[in-house]
Amino acid sequence: MIDIRKYLNKFNSKLIAEGVLRSVLVAGTVAFTAMIITAIALLIASVNMIWISPIVGVVVWVLCTIVAYFAKYKPTMTSMAERIDLLGLEERVITMLELENNDSYIAKRQREDAIREIEKVNSSKIKIVLSKGIVICTSVLLLISVCLITVSGLYLNGTIKVPPPIIENEKNLYMDISYNASKGGVVIGKVNQSIKRGGETEQVEAIAAEGFIFIKWTDDNLSNKRSESNVIVAMDIVALFMNLEDGSISIDKDNIEDEKPENPPPAIGGQPGSGGQYENFDQVIDGTIDYKDVLEEFYQKYKKDIEEGRYVSEEARRIIELYFGAIE
Repeated sequence: MIDIRKYLNKFNSKLIAEGVLRSVLVAGTVAFTAMIITAIALLIASVNMIWISPIVGVVVWVLCTIVAYFAKYKPTMTSMAERIDLLGLEERVITMLELENNDSYIAKRQREDAIREIEKVNSSKIKIVLSKGIVICTSVLLLISVCLITVSGLYLNGTIKVPPPIIENEKNLYMDISYNASKGGVVIGKVNQSIKRGGETEQVEAIAAEGFIFIKWTDDNLSNKRSESNVIVAMDIVALFMNLEDGSISIDKDNIEDEKPENPPPAIGGQPGSGGQYENFDQVIDGTIDYKDVLEEFYQKYKKDIEEGRYVSEEARRIIELYFGAIE
């Protein structure tokens, strides 16, 4: 019986080399992926042992190459026969293998014909064939893993410093707005708010206590109800209230009242002093706006409401009477 294998051995080395290269490339994709994952894990954990990554890659590469070769890419008699037939033998070799144990006259003649054709074929005609996709994939992963390991190693060693973020700190995108009340009242609503820059606040309201009346906010807003729009800076605003009994007003949220002179000169209409006449500045907001002028419009409104028979609350009547009695 003819030993077919000895005629195919001259092609064996090329096909073995091809199988090894294919195994190395496929195993490389797995190994480089393992290296990348290991490097990222060490970087996240801030473990300065980046050398572990290439060691993991080499171990995985060797093991996967062995498994891939013997499981898939090791050449067999059948695979060699198929490759040789592609050189123009028109399936003579594969048919010869199929009829290897057949001793019929036709099988013998077929084997003899196949052997003659095999001997004519030069082994150099067998080309090593590799998948372009695997080659590209392995090359890209190799490049990524090498770059990542290099950068990670330099960073963990302190050679590379991470620059501060270019974008504005997230905290600075929010403005803190606070509303407080001086002595004589309270602020109702959300008094401490954090608003995204350019946003709007929720409405708050300044409510005077008994015996006091709301005058204004420290930013000169005269409405006791307020909200802010297009907020671009932090704000700390205090509601100011006037004592209707003595005309005093707290100037800040710590309930510090305006100081009055210990020995004031006579008021307007009294006896003149040597330094001129004394004006009662408790009636003036920031030295420019008279409190009486601020409430004059409210007085006229309520007066008109009373004359026309519209309802005016007792509280409103009492505040107007106390206020004008205090500053006249």
